[in-house]
Amino acid sequence: GFEKYIPSIDKIESVSITYPGTVQTQIYYNGEDANINEVYYPDFVEAEDIANVVALHRHKIVNRDGGGRSLPIIYTLKDGCKVYREYTINFDIDKDIAAPVYASDVYKKYQFTVYDGTTKTPSTYHLSYMDNFIMEINSKAEMAKLEEALIKDIESLEFDDYTWIFNTEAQCPVSLDMYYTKDATTESGIALTYEVLEKNTLGDSYAITDKYINTLKVLDEIGIEYSFDAEDVEAIGINVYNYNSYYKDEMFYGETTKAPAVVSDTGDYQLDAEYGESYYDCLIRDEEIIREITEFSKTAYKNKTINGSRLSVDVTFHMKDNNKMVYYTSISFGYEDMPQVFQDIVNSVYNR
Repeated sequence: GFEKYIPSIDKIESVSITYPGTVQTQIYYNGEDANINEVYYPDFVEAEDIANVVALHRHKIVNRDGGGRSLPIIYTLKDGCKVYREYTINFDIDKDIAAPVYASDVYKKYQFTVYDGTTKTPSTYHLSYMDNFIMEINSKAEMAKLEEALIKDIESLEFDDYTWIFNTEAQCPVSLDMYYTKDATTESGIALTYEVLEKNTLGDSYAITDKYINTLKVLDEIGIEYSFDAEDVEAIGINVYNYNSYYKDEMFYGETTKAPAVVSDTGDYQLDAEYGESYYDCLIRDEEIIREITEFSKTAYKNKTINGSRLSVDVTFHMKDNNKMVYYTSISFGYEDMPQVFQDIVNSVYNR
């Protein structure tokens, strides 16, 4: 029937797995719209790529359940007709069949603007660590090195190296924002170049994980100190969210959520505490616990969502001495992947 119809590969001109409206084609300038001169459209046109999308489509017809992200499939046929389908995709369940599509250069160029091959003029990079702005990088030489490094790293990324970001509620500590312009033409015919615009019109954010080896190397060469060690931390404030909706005997996506284990050792916790003008469910000054949480927080972005509902924990790091900077990150857990230190904190907060 129509619901299971897949066009013959020899009739397909191209196919896309992204919504048309997600591709930015215009900017706004001085009261009118301007069309960007060079736009990347994530259309699969090579025979092998088309075959991979068709294989994914066949798989989803048979395996509709599983939840996850929206998966539009839009075929453009050689006769000009279009065929629209929509499913959901779960990157854990559908990984083997999805990887050739989502790890392709076509999709990477859609996901990472710096990699898409279109002409753009970077004007500045902003480096942040745990939600705290570190510095601005605007030297042309340093920006060129960063762009080259980002492209190399993105080219090397495999499926699991970046699709985690679609399936997590935690933050990657290191983020790099690229601000840039692209040449455009207004509806009245005015050519908009970098010199005319004189400001950033576009921007993208990159989660710099441990897979971005070349990018991290360039940041080190520039001499930027952005991370911190447990020894730099005076206190950690923690707020726990959605506990009552998560830890009770209800069914989430067909499975019962278990409560955490009993407290092993509450350590040096202050409950309902304040630090300066900030209030926390739990304030920690114990050096060993600070060390555990600091180290874990650097890789907590890898925690995937499991069965939908997750327990969310906001972690705030207050620095020692004259360095009064505050770093912030968000961590999410399922019962299966919660370290004992966080189980103890949660149990202490809720008097379990």
